[in-house]
Amino acid sequence: MNDLHVGSGGSVGGFQNPFLTGDARQTVAATVAAINRQQPELVLIPGDLTSNASEAELGEVLGYLNELHCPFVVCKGNHDRESPEASQRFDAAFGKRAQAGLIRREELTLPEGVALLVLESSWKHEGLSPLATLDEGLVEQALDELDSQRPQLLLVLTHYPLKSQAQYAADQGLKYGGHVRGGDVLLNELQKRAGAVVCFCGHNHYHHIMAGDTWLQCAIAAIVEFPSEYRLATIGGDDVTISTHTGVKDSVRRPASLGCPQVVGRPEDREFIWRPA
Repeated sequence: MNDLHVGSGGSVGGFQNPFLTGDARQTVAATVAAINRQQPELVLIPGDLTSNASEAELGEVLGYLNELHCPFVVCKGNHDRESPEASQRFDAAFGKRAQAGLIRREELTLPEGVALLVLESSWKHEGLSPLATLDEGLVEQALDELDSQRPQLLLVLTHYPLKSQAQYAADQGLKYGGHVRGGDVLLNELQKRAGAVVCFCGHNHYHHIMAGDTWLQCAIAAIVEFPSEYRLATIGGDDVTISTHTGVKDSVRRPASLGCPQVVGRPEDREFIWRPA
C-alpha cells in the first residue's frame, strides 16, 4: 500500500486525481482490513504516509497500521520529511519499522536468500526535472554489506522510482513527479550483488510495472486517490507474481474515476508474472 497521505484534509489536493476523502478510516483502515484478510507475511509502504508528519497525523496512521496482522516496514516520502523536524518525528514514531539501509533478515524473519533494502532520499526540483537524491553513505554501506551477503532475491523499498517512468507518463497523459537521480546506476550495482532485484515504489500515484532480465520495478498507485488500490506480491518457486486489489468501497472510489482513469495502468501493469532470467 502506498501514498496514504493521512491528514490531507479531504478532496482539497491531489496529484493525478483529487483526494477521495479526509476520513482515512474509509481508505487506510479499509485497506488494512482487506490486507489482513489475505494474510501476507510482510507489508511494505513506500512513503507519503502523512501530509506533513505532524504528531497528530503520525499517531493516526500508526493506529491504523498497528492493526496489521503481520510486520510492516515503511520509508519516508517527500511529505514525511518536509523539514528536519518532520523527519525526526517520523523516525521517532516508527522506530525500527522506518530503519533505512539493509535490514537484518532475522528482524523480519525473511526467507533464506531474501534481503530487504530500504532507501532514503531527498527531493527537489532542478529546472523542470524533479529528482530525488539518495543518501550516498547509506548506499555505500548497503553495497558493502551486499557484497558479503549475495542474496538470491533483493527487495528494495523506495518512495521514488529507481527507473525513470517519464516516457510512460508522457505516453499515458499522466503527471510525472520524478525519480531517483542515478537510479539506473544503483540498480545495476544491486544486480551485481543479488540474483534478482524487485523494487517497490510510489510517489507518482499510478500503477506501472517495468522489468528486465534480473530486475523488476513495481510502482503502486495512491491509497488516498482513485484507484485506491494496493499490490500483492507472491514469491514462489522461480516466479514473482504481482496482483492488484482494493478494500475501499466503490462509493468512495468511483466518483473520482472520471478525473484520470489511466492511473489504473494497462493490463500488464495490474497483473504480472515475472521469472528472472
